[in-house]
Amino acid sequence: MGLNLVEEIQRAISSRAQMEADLRRGLTNGEVHVFYQPKVNSLMGQVVGMEALARWIGADGMISPDEFIPLAEESDLIDELGSYVLHQACEHSVGWLRKGFPELQTAVNLSVMQLANPSLPKEIESILHETGMPARLLCLEITEGVMMIDPDVTIEVLNELKSLGCEIAADDFGTGYSSLSYLQKFPIDILKLDQSFVRNLTTDRETFIIVSAVVRLAQTLGLKVVAEGVEEREDEKLLKKMACDEIQGYLYSRPVSADDFEAWLQSRLSVSRVLKAVG
Repeated sequence: MGLNLVEEIQRAISSRAQMEADLRRGLTNGEVHVFYQPKVNSLMGQVVGMEALARWIGADGMISPDEFIPLAEESDLIDELGSYVLHQACEHSVGWLRKGFPELQTAVNLSVMQLANPSLPKEIESILHETGMPARLLCLEITEGVMMIDPDVTIEVLNELKSLGCEIAADDFGTGYSSLSYLQKFPIDILKLDQSFVRNLTTDRETFIIVSAVVRLAQTLGLKVVAEGVEEREDEKLLKKMACDEIQGYLYSRPVSADDFEAWLQSRLSVSRVLKAVG
């Protein structure tokens, strides 16, 4: 092994250790924020919910989630990060309810490490109680890959979470096992189509056929379907034609801070009221 390679490895290890220390400090100092991206009912055009997403804004600006989320998952920080995001998301959701906004379902992602923590259901129950968040308005998202790591344990944990009154979503469907058979085994309420399918809807007929079939079959099984990563009006039109339940993506809004999301929501509701009055 050459000296340059050794130095590169040492630098990588040092950089990783520094980032982990920075993230730990950032969680303590309030550098980690919860951003929101809305979900819209495809047929009515109404905002029905939002996904809560962790964002780290350090001294040098925004750090990509692709960098710090895997780092948190590989260290002992993921439980702290996950609990923080869940608590903040519930607090914000309840705050908007108290301000008179309509009920919106808040979706929060769960990592493989959180799902493996036996105290997770009790922790979520405690957060719901502390914040006053109605359990029916909390959706917990788990990727299909995470679900299949230990199916028996996953089913047990998800059933406990369902017993609290929360909904469960299979996230990034199509990127892992891509099998509808597991949808019958797991206590899932919502299927989220991965954005890689959505982006090819207008250019690839086979993708269109597959997505249409998945939507129909999922709904036959009693599952709500959400398409994520929607950026174009043409994709929105096709998803409406398929009767996909909800749409999420840059077409409506990028993930934004809680304050900006509230302003966006207020603006959208105001426009909706005006159109309703005129109509």
